Amino acid sequence: MNFSDYLKTCREQSRLTQEQLVEELYLFDDRVFRGLDTTTVSKWERMVTQPKVPKQVRILQYFQGRQKGKAFPCLDNCSIEENESALCKRGIENLIIGKRKELVLNFPSEMMTADNLTLTHLRNKEQQRQKTLLEVANDMRNSYHPAFTHMQDMPIRSWALYPGNLFLISQYKDVVTGFLFVLRLKKEIQKKILHFEMQPNALTLEDFASFDEPGNHLILNFFALNPKSAVLLSIRYYAHLIANQDNIESIGAAVAKEEAKRILENMNLSLIDRYTKEDTEVTSYREILPNVIASENVVRMLFRKEACPEE
Repeated sequence: MNFSDYLKTCREQSRLTQEQLVEELYLFDDRVFRGLDTTTVSKWERMVTQPKVPKQVRILQYFQGRQKGKAFPCLDNCSIEENESALCKRGIENLIIGKRKELVLNFPSEMMTADNLTLTHLRNKEQQRQKTLLEVANDMRNSYHPAFTHMQDMPIRSWALYPGNLFLISQYKDVVTGFLFVLRLKKEIQKKILHFEMQPNALTLEDFASFDEPGNHLILNFFALNPKSAVLLSIRYYAHLIANQDNIESIGAAVAKEEAKRILENMNLSLIDRYTKEDTEVTSYREILPNVIASENVVRMLFRKEACPEE
């Protein structure tokens, strides 16, 4: 995907001429789009030139306003696989990992390629395999951050079977290399957890959002043994967000590790609350999906594919 194609698609879907788009953008933000003309828009659409990333973000936000309820307008008919292929792996790595090596370790991965790393949902495994994978994931997390891991207190297997929840496991052959667990909750339940009025281990199936109501994500756990696994998990998550933008309202998480806080801030999540227990400060973050998507980091991942070196 490139910005030129996206801009032209959105303009045509909105039934705007280039001249009308120039006028609309100026009215939307006269400071950013002062001096814009149809010649410039034409060059953008033909990929002769490109607007700077902050301007691309404002254009995305403009189309969000035209298509109410769309976090990523003009991409609502794309499958998860199509969205995955559009995402820049290096951009994801910089967003999620950067130079931090606590939640994403640096175990040797030179022998691994995207072709021999697999990603599966826990619900797609048979029952005994589910149990084994969860035990491995819990042991991995406990080995590095025992103070902040309480997965053993949660009915993870039953949660994984609930539609809309994401329980992703990455593997190299038969070795677990990472996992990402995300719950899809009712808004009021997500709010209680993020304001520390409720603990995740108190959740029941009635607290999960059904598909006929907006879902609010709670990132429960994320860990990877190496960057390639982290990138694979993250790309799937962003592709899932874009493909399911019509029924995802917001993303939230409560974390204690400084690295996790930086990751959530890079994802454009806003600080909600803080809670201190036994000298450990836990910080919660939340943001509505349109604001998560309309960020410079995400725009770089999606619209810089032509300049994105792969592994």
